[in-house]
Amino acid sequence: MSKRRRQPRRTRPASAPRPATPPHADVAAAHEDAPSRIAGSPALWIGVGLVALVAVVFSPLRHAGFIRLDDAGYVSQNPDVTAGLTWHGLVWAFTTGRGANWHPLTWLSHMLDVQVFGLRPGAHHLVNVAFHAVNALLLFTLLRRATGALYRSAIVAALFAVHPLHVESVAWIAERKDVLSTALWLATMIAYVAWVRAPRRDRYLAVCAGLALGLMAKPMLVTLPFALLLFDIWPLGRTAPGPNRRSWRALVLEKLPFVLLAAASSVVTFFVQRSGGAVQQLTALPLSIRTENAIVAYVRYLVETVWPSGLTIFYPYPHAVPAWQVAGSLAALAVLSGLAWASLQRRPYVFVGWCWYLGTLVPVIGLVQVGMQSSADRYTYVPLIGIFIAVVWGVADLASRLAIRRTVLAAATALVVAASAVTAHAQASHWLSDWTVWSHALAVTRDNYIADNAMGVLLVQQGRHDEADADFQEAAHLQPGYAQAHNNLGLAYQRVGKHAEALAEFRLAVQLQPDLPEAQDDLGFALMGEGQTDEAMVHYREAVRLDPGFATAHVNLGFLLATRKQMAEAIDQFREAVRLDPDSESGHMYLGMALAAVGQPEAAAREFRDVQRINPANTSVQSAIDSLSPSRPAPGRGRGGGGG
Repeated sequence: MSKRRRQPRRTRPASAPRPATPPHADVAAAHEDAPSRIAGSPALWIGVGLVALVAVVFSPLRHAGFIRLDDAGYVSQNPDVTAGLTWHGLVWAFTTGRGANWHPLTWLSHMLDVQVFGLRPGAHHLVNVAFHAVNALLLFTLLRRATGALYRSAIVAALFAVHPLHVESVAWIAERKDVLSTALWLATMIAYVAWVRAPRRDRYLAVCAGLALGLMAKPMLVTLPFALLLFDIWPLGRTAPGPNRRSWRALVLEKLPFVLLAAASSVVTFFVQRSGGAVQQLTALPLSIRTENAIVAYVRYLVETVWPSGLTIFYPYPHAVPAWQVAGSLAALAVLSGLAWASLQRRPYVFVGWCWYLGTLVPVIGLVQVGMQSSADRYTYVPLIGIFIAVVWGVADLASRLAIRRTVLAAATALVVAASAVTAHAQASHWLSDWTVWSHALAVTRDNYIADNAMGVLLVQQGRHDEADADFQEAAHLQPGYAQAHNNLGLAYQRVGKHAEALAEFRLAVQLQPDLPEAQDDLGFALMGEGQTDEAMVHYREAVRLDPGFATAHVNLGFLLATRKQMAEAIDQFREAVRLDPDSESGHMYLGMALAAVGQPEAAAREFRDVQRINPANTSVQSAIDSLSPSRPAPGRGRGGGGG
C-alpha cells in the first residue's frame, strides 16, 4: 500500500493584495470583528436585535388611531388616498401640491396602505414602524461597510432606533415621508460607498436614482450631496494622503448631478409651500426672530438628545427669544464647532458628525419658516445620526486610551440604550389618539394655542361645549392671528344663536387666512342665514376651489344653487359630495331631492335608500321615497361643529 502524499501548505502569493482596511479606521475599530467571526454571523443577530428593539418600543402604536392634525388630510379624509391605488390617484400624486409639499412617492405609499389594509389606522402605524426598523438596519449596514466597525455601527443604529426624539416620525402616520425618505437616503449612501470602492457607471446611476426617488418622498434629501461629501472625509478617506486621494474640486464636480437634483427639488418645494400658504411671510416672522430661534433650536435639540423630556407634537413659536438664550446658544455652537475643527486630523469622525448635524438641519431649522412651530422632534430624524456617530466613536476611542474594560463599556452602553428605549416607549403611548396627544401637549408646554384649539374641537365632539368655548377663547387670546381659533369661536357663537358675533368671527378668520377652506365655508353658511346669498356663493365657491375634496362645501354650494333653480350645477355638486363621502347623509338627501325635482324618480329613490342605509333612524326619508316630494329640509352642517 502506497503512502499518502502530504499536501503542501497553501500560502498567499507574494503578489496577492491584502484585504483593504477602511481609511481612518483605527486599530480597535478595525479589529472589532475579530472575536465575532467565531460566533458565525454576528451582523445577522445584531440585525435581529435591532428589529426586536423597534418592535417592543413602538408596540403601543398597533392600537393607535388617526390624528386629526394632518392624518386627516394625508389619509383618513383624503378621497384621492382612500380610493387606494388607482390611475387617477397615480396622476394626482405626481401633480398635486397638497400638504404644501411635492412628494408623490409618499402619496403612493399611503395609497398602497389603503389598498392593502383599508382605513385600519393600526396597520398604517405598523408600516411606519416597519420602515423605521428598516432604517435602523440600513444605518447599521452603511456604517459597517464604510468603517469596518461592527459594534460601533450597531450602537449608533440602536440609538437611532430607540431615541425618544424619533418617536414623532414613526408614531405620526402623516410623517410617513420621514421614514420613507430616510430609507432611500441610507440606501443611496450605501450605493455611494459601493461606487467609491468600485467605480462603475451603473453604480453611479444607482446613486442618482436613489437621490431622485428620495426627493420624491421628502425634499429633506436636498442636503444628501453635502452628507456624501462629509463621508468622503471620513470614513471613506478620499481626502487623506495616499494613492486614492481626490482633490476637493474633483469631489465637488462628481456630485454636480446630485446638486442639480437637490436644487430642482428645492425650487419646486418652495413654490409649492408658498402657494399652499405654509411659508410664513417676512412680516409675520421677521428674519431676526427666525434667526434667533434657529440658533437656540440647534442647542435645544442637543439638550433634548441628552435629556428628552417634555417632548410633544407642537411647540409654539416664542413671542421673543431671550437675549441670554441666543448669546449662550451662539457661544455653545462656536465652541463645539471649534472643537470639531480641531479634531479634523486626529478624530475626523467628530468633525464629520458635527457638520452632519449642522448641515442636515438647515432645511428645517426655520430660517425659511414653514408652519407655525418653533421646532419639531421629527426634524432630528436624520441630523442626530451625526451626533450619534461622533459620540459613539469618540467614547470608544476614549475608552481605549483609558484602558476601560470592554465589559464596563458594554454595560454602560446597554444602560443608555435601555433608558432611551423605555423613554421612547412611554413617548409612543402619548400618540394613541387625539385626546392623548393634545392632553399631553397641554401638560408639557405653556401658551400652546394649537393644543388649546385642538382640545376644544375634541370637547365639542363630546358635547362639553362650555369647556370647548373656553379653550377656543384661550387659543384666540394667546395667538390673535390664529384663524382656526376664530373660526371655531364663530361656530360656538352660532350654536347659541349669537349670529352677529359668529359672522364677525368668520369674517376675521377669512381675513387672517383666506386659504382656509373651512372658514370660507362657514362664512358662506352664516351669510346664507342672513340672506346674503350672493356673497355666500362667493365663499362657497372659494371653499371648493381651495379644497376640491371638501364634501360639506360641495353640499352647501349645491343647496344654494338649488335654491336659485340652477339644478344641473346643483346636481353636479351633490354628486361630487357623495363621491367624496359616500356616507354623507345630507349629500344623498339633497341629491335625491334635486333628481326628483328634475323628473328622475328612480335615481332619486336610490339616493333616498342610501340615506336609509346611512341613518336608519331617519324616518322622514321613507315618505320622500313614497311621494318623491321636492320639498327639502334646511341644510345641515357636515362637520358636526368641529371646525378647524
